[in-house]
Amino acid sequence: MNSSIAFPSNAWTPCRGRWSGNESRIRRTRQLTWLTGGWTRRRIALKHNVHLRKFELRASASAENDPGVLKDAIQQVEKMRAGAIKEELTRLSISYADCFEKQELVMRLANARVKNYSSQKKTMSTSSREFKTLARMPLTKLKSTATSPKNYILVPLKINDEGPFNFILDTGSTVTLIRPSIVTDILKLTPKAARVSMALMGGGISNQNNMTINLKDVKIGDHALCNVSALLMDEQMLRGWEASADGLLGLNILSQFDVEFDFSNGVLVFYPPGAASRGECDMQDMEKLSTSEVTLGILGVKVALGGAPPELALLDLGSSLCVASPDIAKLAGVSESVLQGRAPALGGGGMGQPGAMRFVSGLIDVGMVSATSDDEAASSPAFTIKGAQFAIGDVPALRAVGCRILLGLNVFQGSKLMFCQSTKSVYQQRSNK
Repeated sequence: MNSSIAFPSNAWTPCRGRWSGNESRIRRTRQLTWLTGGWTRRRIALKHNVHLRKFELRASASAENDPGVLKDAIQQVEKMRAGAIKEELTRLSISYADCFEKQELVMRLANARVKNYSSQKKTMSTSSREFKTLARMPLTKLKSTATSPKNYILVPLKINDEGPFNFILDTGSTVTLIRPSIVTDILKLTPKAARVSMALMGGGISNQNNMTINLKDVKIGDHALCNVSALLMDEQMLRGWEASADGLLGLNILSQFDVEFDFSNGVLVFYPPGAASRGECDMQDMEKLSTSEVTLGILGVKVALGGAPPELALLDLGSSLCVASPDIAKLAGVSESVLQGRAPALGGGGMGQPGAMRFVSGLIDVGMVSATSDDEAASSPAFTIKGAQFAIGDVPALRAVGCRILLGLNVFQGSKLMFCQSTKSVYQQRSNK
């Protein structure tokens, strides 16, 4: 037998008549006995390993700050066979090449289990963190019964202890509207005439006398609002109005909240104003979008349609579909056959304007531009929503405010949106669909 033995760099090497391990976490002496087929290490001092175990127990417990959990993990692992411990360490992708005793394997697996437990505990703590909310409710949609069905978000309101009444949420309206019959027949209130400057994307901008009412007590969920001003809908609005909708919830109310639209889970949450900017709500994976005021407080979001340069799009969550003018649709890459009307037609008109306009349907990619983008990088959206359906046609109300694009509800389906009127901010969950 060749007495010359070559030791690998991580093997046990002789040192002053004894053997010490280069890869061991704590230096220790061991007695080695030569047997057929290789080296077998035998523990010299049981007392030494008992002290070692206590040391590792204190160190690991201090690191994880949970000694009770580590102690339980050690007791559970000690009942396992060495082979089973190695199998679990392999599944966890944890090396045990430097473990030569079962007790070392026990400590390695116990520490791994505690680490996983602590990680899961932190994740659960973050995900279950409770934020202050003013109201939380199911995200309920009203499906229109018109020839061209539209979807609207309904918010139930209690007014002067009556109701609830279903109001359509609309970020494209600066005012709140209410049915005259509710005011006179149920609330028993007397409206008065007043000149109001307002913007309503279904009817444009106006500055004229309207019948208004002061609602002393309005509740969204359990949160009360005082002295809310509302306009009574006129006959033109009522002509195309949804029978099951009692009013329109505009920015004069929405500005008192940060509103979260969780379309994936079907939840609508109202936070205190400014909560998103202060980090007082769940903003995980949320991207702050580039926004600017379009008119009278109505917000616009910068987007890039298809291959067109980025420009401001009016954000109107009171519209079920996105809208684009023919010229911007052409720049976005919509085919000429679609623009010439050789595509499925969509019924037009907003609330109060039934069938007043006709559109053609087209699919356009929408690139959402981040608020952190500088002018040079603005042409590279933070993320892109593929194949959003657009109604392509001319909308006088959009043209009047200098916009060629309107972003409706459909572009946000399947994601999460945070609308913050008080800080003029909009956040959207990142998406690459």
